[in-house]
Amino acid sequence: MGPVVVVAFLAASLWNRGTTPAGRRPWRLATIALLMAVANATVAMGSVGEHLGEMEVSRGVTEVVERIAEIQQSLAYDNSARAPGDHVDGIVDYLAACTAPRARLFAMTFAPQLFLYTRRGFAAGHESLVPGFYTSDRAVTEMLERLSHEDVPFVIMDTETSHQIRANYPRLIAHVDGRYREVARFPMAAGKDFIVLADATRARRGSFGRQALPCFAAPDGIRPVASR
Repeated sequence: MGPVVVVAFLAASLWNRGTTPAGRRPWRLATIALLMAVANATVAMGSVGEHLGEMEVSRGVTEVVERIAEIQQSLAYDNSARAPGDHVDGIVDYLAACTAPRARLFAMTFAPQLFLYTRRGFAAGHESLVPGFYTSDRAVTEMLERLSHEDVPFVIMDTETSHQIRANYPRLIAHVDGRYREVARFPMAAGKDFIVLADATRARRGSFGRQALPCFAAPDGIRPVASR
């Protein structure tokens, strides 16, 4: 039994345990922990992602990844439980307040925690982009096709890897540069910031914080959080 099949089987088994909503919750949290751990391990193993593509199992991987997005959106999280040193308060408040609940975020960086804390799904079929991964024409074409029919108000990059991302994904960058404009930077770590680009083709539905950042939340959606 291949590793992808094993992970999918374990995830499905954990997800379906419990007979009541309260009883299912800890098992579903465990499912998320398992899938996140597998994602992190895959990145750490270097070329594993490319080998999986060569083995024609990318569709299975994508479906597992999409399941993570569904899980994240179906569960509620307490943002006060963020880990110490996870410098994401500002960007999380902004993205959560200024996107509709079913909107997606395109992370052209490694930032899976943003989806966890904002409760938003990820765009283009990937929760993160790491330089050197998913660079084939086929992979990029699939990402662009997904982006063409997804609701993606924001793209997130970071100051440390943006140069490599631009060099590795010229077709994706052409799409982003043609539609999105940088609107803010948020501290991520010492000497490293998140870069947020907003869709310049859509109408604002409000502004966020003292910088009056563009906000695309529906009137009956999450209200903007006051700036700290």
